[in-house]
Amino acid sequence: MSSDFGSWPEQRSNKIILTPRGKTFFRSLVGLALVGAVVFAAAGMGEASGKPPIPPGKPLAGPAMWVWYVPQTGKTEQMVRDLKAHGIRTVIIKSGDGINRWKQFTPALVDRFHQAGIHVCAWHYIYGKKPDEEARISALAKQAGAECLIIDAEAEYNNHPRQAARYMSVLRKLVTTKYLLGLSSFPYVAYHEDFPYQEFLGGPNGAQVNLPQMYWNEIGVSPSQVVRDTYQANLRLGKPVYPVGQTWQDPQPEQISQFTKAVKQAGAPGWSWWDWGQTSPRGWRVIKR
Repeated sequence: MSSDFGSWPEQRSNKIILTPRGKTFFRSLVGLALVGAVVFAAAGMGEASGKPPIPPGKPLAGPAMWVWYVPQTGKTEQMVRDLKAHGIRTVIIKSGDGINRWKQFTPALVDRFHQAGIHVCAWHYIYGKKPDEEARISALAKQAGAECLIIDAEAEYNNHPRQAARYMSVLRKLVTTKYLLGLSSFPYVAYHEDFPYQEFLGGPNGAQVNLPQMYWNEIGVSPSQVVRDTYQANLRLGKPVYPVGQTWQDPQPEQISQFTKAVKQAGAPGWSWWDWGQTSPRGWRVIKR
């Protein structure tokens, strides 16, 4: 028996005998079947595990909004609608404070945002008194489904490089070296020589990205000036810089626009806004534009 695809199996005495061309074709069919089974299984993993798939793309690549208190932002479904309406691709939700886990960061909340195609990261404010315990609280965010964790470390860690190194070492053992970590701290590196930047960002345990808090209103400069004065200095720390701008303190709409333009011109791969609960209606309007 023959066909345009080669020799088909021949039936002889209830046994199947394959000609050489038939063997090649048969192997191809088996291979295609196996590939199809693998693809089908992979596509169904999210459904089988009961969790929606993580949205494609890098979680910090697009505009992100920080969330301090989830109850202040409204119900989850309204949050989803607001994020989509204003072009926000990622939420960065507080998951811990020191050695205390914040119960607002739950797997159910993360899954709902993922289901809507929204990236979810966590942030944790740390103090340095108990770095081992803080690291364990930080790691819980990954268990809850966070795609990345942003470490908010500020003045409390000044002059405490050993505690910073310990925190990062324990945290990396819990979340692995591949898990995306970011540091969010002071914008002016030169003014904070006592802060352990190297321990948080350097070496095999260091965070992969740097998110300096460029709050121009609080500092008392223009948005373009704060970016100009701090972006390149933060780049010298050796990690990609994702500036954090402000929508709190109700800045002028043109200032929000100016900041967005400045970080784009500087080459920032992404940026975020602090924070949802303190963003005025006019702030949301200019973010949408």
